[in-house]
Amino acid sequence: MSSSLVSFSKRDIHETLPGLQFADYHIYANPKGAILHVEDSSYYKPDLDGHQDSVFVPSQQIVESIVHMHKTSQLAYKEGQHPALFCVPNKRVTMEQVEKEYKELLNNALSAQRRWFIALVKIADDDWQRAHVHQGISDIQRIAARELGLKRDWLMTVETETDIAGCPFCGTNLLNPEAPICPTCGKIHNPVAYKALEAKLGVSTVTEVKKVQ
Repeated sequence: MSSSLVSFSKRDIHETLPGLQFADYHIYANPKGAILHVEDSSYYKPDLDGHQDSVFVPSQQIVESIVHMHKTSQLAYKEGQHPALFCVPNKRVTMEQVEKEYKELLNNALSAQRRWFIALVKIADDDWQRAHVHQGISDIQRIAARELGLKRDWLMTVETETDIAGCPFCGTNLLNPEAPICPTCGKIHNPVAYKALEAKLGVSTVTEVKKVQ
């Protein structure tokens, strides 16, 4: 018998149940949702005589295990706060059926995922406040912020940094092109901002600016 694993997660899901036949289960992320149909399986257990007995594992048990393992392994998981993933036991369903016949399950899963996204962003905000380290922010936290329509300084990734203007003197990517002085070579790459800084601080040289700072 088949059971259905329904995912509205924003990332691919790959779970392995060691010992089972067909032990690897992979479901790809899809903005419109994705369904993996899981079949009954079995594993072999040695008996006292050294023989291998086949032990039946129903599909419902498998999909429930996958859902449990994936949810509980996530940062900031708690009941009602997790990726949008659920199972429909002992039935092969289509996405149309999910949206019509299992709408309550779907809405509950999406609500739990939104709460999870909010929790992830809060953790990222706290970590960023303490350290300001981009590598300390995970991809799923960035996904969460984008899904919630939020703007954060930590949304920048290594890939996007290559698109940032570089210093005309040393070529270093400038995290803040509006800053007057390159933090690497110390050259003035933004004369307008530098003049404004001079006026504000009442100094006239880069050396003096560094001393004031």
